[in-house]
Amino acid sequence: MARKHKSRDSGDIIASVIVHGLGVAALLCGLFVLWWGEDQTSRYYRLGSSALQSAVEMTDISKVDPSFEGKLVHATGRAECAAPLEDPLFGVSLKAFTLKRDVRYYQLVEHEKKKKDENGRIEVTYDYSARWMRSPVLPDRFHSSYQKKRAKLPLTELKSLSLTAEDVRFGAYLIPRFLVTSVHNAQPVKPALTEEGKAALRRQLHAAGDLLHETEDGFYIGSDPSIPHLGDVRI
Repeated sequence: MARKHKSRDSGDIIASVIVHGLGVAALLCGLFVLWWGEDQTSRYYRLGSSALQSAVEMTDISKVDPSFEGKLVHATGRAECAAPLEDPLFGVSLKAFTLKRDVRYYQLVEHEKKKKDENGRIEVTYDYSARWMRSPVLPDRFHSSYQKKRAKLPLTELKSLSLTAEDVRFGAYLIPRFLVTSVHNAQPVKPALTEEGKAALRRQLHAAGDLLHETEDGFYIGSDPSIPHLGDVRI
């Protein structure tokens, strides 16, 4: 009875060795990353514990004490802003580290996809989807004439706003700006507009009365805040 033999050329053997080698390398790399991450976490914990042990307690922050100069200290108190941050258009005025007006536009966006066919030629296709964007999207560059007609410009355009308190103090100590901007515990602020203020806002935004809606943390310009349409604006 004849026997069949399977043969593998050197290319198959080399490929097999490479694949197994890559698997081992990936495993070793994963173990190294895991070890490095645990080592870094442990190192930061030791540094933090060491810092707390060597820190000197500052019981009174109401006055600058030269004896603490150059020392690592820990203290408890309230940071205070000297002046409020204001967004007069929306009637917002409050003492805070930062105040941001976030404006988004519901726009049609083009997505390009490239794929190589069997002959090595590159095929380019374009997809379109509606998304909330930080700035208006110009449809002039769209490759689809149908999507150009479908796209809508924003009902109005309004700049985003970002304000940072200049004079923030921890007792008698001035908090540097880089620490003020590093605080990321942002909370939504509800505008406090009077009817006169709302009318002025409509005039400035060129929005009809039935298009301006007040939401929990801002305003919506469009027919229905629960069903966004192209061209709507969220503030």
